[in-house]
Amino acid sequence: MEHALGAVATLLKVSSEDVVPALERLFERQRDVEKEVAALRQGQLSSVADQLHAASDAPTLVARVDGYPGEQLRSLAADLQRRGRRAVVLVGAAEDKVSIAVASDESLDAQSTVKSLAALVGGGGGGSARLALAGGRDTSSIDKVLVAAADL
Repeated sequence: MEHALGAVATLLKVSSEDVVPALERLFERQRDVEKEVAALRQGQLSSVADQLHAASDAPTLVARVDGYPGEQLRSLAADLQRRGRRAVVLVGAAEDKVSIAVASDESLDAQSTVKSLAALVGGGGGGSARLALAGGRDTSSIDKVLVAAADL
């Protein structure tokens, strides 16, 4: 135990007595960095929403947006739907996983739509009639999802 404490103190470049306060400072810095990254990601999502919204004025929007986890895609889809779209389907890959987000004014059942689209990438999901999220692992089938979504 004493050896482990010494090793941690060495890593933190403090004495053994100062390990706990040093770890507290480290964790606080990590929380601050995570908050900053989240704020930057939110700003980036807002910019992506502006670009997607300006790209087309069709009542339904289907787009591929890579690099965002499912929760962020769902947030983006809801934002775009609130901007006047009847339905929004966003599909993307992040960390070798596929995420599918569907937002609707209820002219399209988001939950059943996301489940049927998720089956194309070997996954599943759920949500409500207005907002749903799904995931899968078959990133090579994202184009199939986009085609199927455009046909809705």
